[in-house]
Amino acid sequence: MCKQEKVEHTQWEQDKLELPKMIRQPTEQDIPKTDSMFNIWKERKKTSLHQGFNYTENDKTDTINFKFYSEINVDNSSLFKLFNSLIETIEGEAYVVYKTHSDEEVFYYDQKLQINEIKNRLIELEYDLTNNCSIDIGVVHNEQELIEIYIDESKFIKYWGSDEETFRKILNRQGISEFDSLKFVDQFPKIVYDLNFLEEDRMSTEELISVIKNKFN
Repeated sequence: MCKQEKVEHTQWEQDKLELPKMIRQPTEQDIPKTDSMFNIWKERKKTSLHQGFNYTENDKTDTINFKFYSEINVDNSSLFKLFNSLIETIEGEAYVVYKTHSDEEVFYYDQKLQINEIKNRLIELEYDLTNNCSIDIGVVHNEQELIEIYIDESKFIKYWGSDEETFRKILNRQGISEFDSLKFVDQFPKIVYDLNFLEEDRMSTEELISVIKNKFN
């Protein structure tokens, strides 16, 4: 059963970016009556999110072994394809890492596995990982150089790496351009529904975490 028809909050009509249906636009009644929060809410009503990526050089490569950091807006239906392509910039072994919204900055690391094995195990969870907006999931390689690829809980991608040429080729193949200034959905107030509230046959966040642990421990 799907409760989609019972959800009163809509998404932002002006957006050119496809967001997961769990992320919704708050009404004015949902926003705390402070000037700062209300102004951000009003700004969002005039902001159109779109696909794109930013690029930031790492000025501390001597102490943190990666050359650049990027955040990427991608249509939700193309999110896992891009995630998989970026995982292929890793050779050898990596960790799967994850956290829930309530964990704040606490990440859970599981055992190292070959990158192809990680891809094979993650693809079975594609729908839940790209639509459950209460969990971050990522792949981390930290041997000769640091490479990290995360799907943020708000379902954009964060990437740390050193091979700029390959990175840009992957983004170009998917038609995603670079922007000096780019807005992301988590910069603004939003309503987030549990996936299994809208789709009762889907796993809860707790069930999804349990499945991830079983797959990667």
